[in-house]
Formats: sequence, C-alpha cells, structure tokens
Amino acid sequence: MLGACRRTRSLGPCARRKSNARKGLGYLSDKLLENEGQEKVMTDKTRQGASQPQEISAQELETMLKAEQPPLVIDVREPFELARGFIPGSVHIPMGAIAFRLDELPHDRTVVIYCHLGERSWSVARFLAQRGFREVKSLHGGIEAWQARV
Repeated sequence: MLGACRRTRSLGPCARRKSNARKGLGYLSDKLLENEGQEKVMTDKTRQGASQPQEISAQELETMLKAEQPPLVIDVREPFELARGFIPGSVHIPMGAIAFRLDELPHDRTVVIYCHLGERSWSVARFLAQRGFREVKSLHGGIEAWQARV
C-alpha cells in the first residue's frame, strides 16, 4: 500500500498531501524547496567566508543597545517561555521558524540571538552565519544572564 494513509489505509487525504508536497504546493513545501535551492547555491568558497558566531555577554549587549545603531535582537524561545521575561525591543521568532523568515532579517545590521540559556541561540546564530549573515552574535547565558546582569 505505497502512498496509503496510515490511519485509513486508503489513498485519501494523506496521499494527496504527499503528492502536493512533491509538486511543491503549499507554503511550507515552497519554503523548504526555496531554502534547499539557496543551500545548493552556496559554494565551498562562500561557506569558508561565513564566520562562526561570536558569543557576547549581557553587559556587552546592554552597551550595544545604547549605541546609535543598536543591533536587531531576536528571541528564539518558544511562546510558552516568554513569561520568564524578555529583552525590551527584541523580536520573537521561534527557533523552528527562523529558516522560513530569513528574508525578514537584515544583512547590513548586527543581529543578536538569545534563548533561555544560550545553546539554541548559538545554533541559530551559526545557522545564520552559514547563510551569509556576517554580524551575528549569540547572547551567552541567554535571558537568565540578561536578568542577572545587575
């Protein structure tokens, strides 16, 4: 029963969904195909030029936010984690949505990523650096470090 729906064992809606995804129909599959194409365009030379993300402290971020050109600060935590607090002026884009919202991020401005403790933010910062974002930083210690900075 190749292509059959697991639940109904018929060539019903599940099979149609798979067929549509293969054809590139729908927002999600279009974005995945688009991202797949972008990844193929990136050559080894471009990858070598992509920098590794730099980790910054909460104090460094505080100083950067007071500058004339403050960085774009992105919170990559899940929505249920936002109750723990946030950095004023930050933009919330969950980690799983970053790949689909790359076109919203500026290439000409420093981007600082943060999460709860800093592990997810470093992964996202690395992901962005590999895709050509030059000034990407990860907040070491995440929101916990930010709240404890005083």
